[in-house]
Amino acid sequence: MKKFVSFLIIILIIITLSPAMTGCSGESSKDVTGIYGLERMFYKYIVGSSVDETYNFAGKYDYYILVMYNDNTGKVIIKPEDGEESSYSVTYTVAYKEDEPDVVKSVCVSGFLLPQYELVDDAPVLTFTETEETTFIFVPIINELTYRKYDVSDLINTGTKTTNLLEFTRFTMKTTDKQIEKAKSRQIERKDVRSSNIKHPV
Repeated sequence: MKKFVSFLIIILIIITLSPAMTGCSGESSKDVTGIYGLERMFYKYIVGSSVDETYNFAGKYDYYILVMYNDNTGKVIIKPEDGEESSYSVTYTVAYKEDEPDVVKSVCVSGFLLPQYELVDDAPVLTFTETEETTFIFVPIINELTYRKYDVSDLINTGTKTTNLLEFTRFTMKTTDKQIEKAKSRQIERKDVRSSNIKHPV
């Protein structure tokens, strides 16, 4: 009987310590669960040391929402202006800071359709490409998820570099259908704000 109790205690200790050893918790989703709305989405084209042009796409959508449920699943709901609503499913994992294991460092979203830009006639053409995993930096103080990519591959030859930024702000930690509809309405109300929250909107 004592051996059985000792065995149970050891198992409980392993289960308790395993999240700490991996840096992630089975309950980690609660830290980032919620409904996030698009705040900024732009493509910045830089020549030399000055910004040549910044193309803002955030106002091109009536709503662009990322829902993250507490079971590490989620969905993206998008409605372009003058377009139809569409949605698709994603999953996500949470990574914590090594020196602060209770603080979220990033959120890795699998199946996310990431905006991609290609310059055609000096203007970017927007497409969406599915990635195996898109890493968003999470800032808990302001409830923001931000993806940012710098491309300096042509810097030596042409003196140009680009920045792609996609940023979501959390509206609420609740993920009910009612809250999703409220988030859609709020996104529609903030469309003009999203259109003008960078210095050089399209």
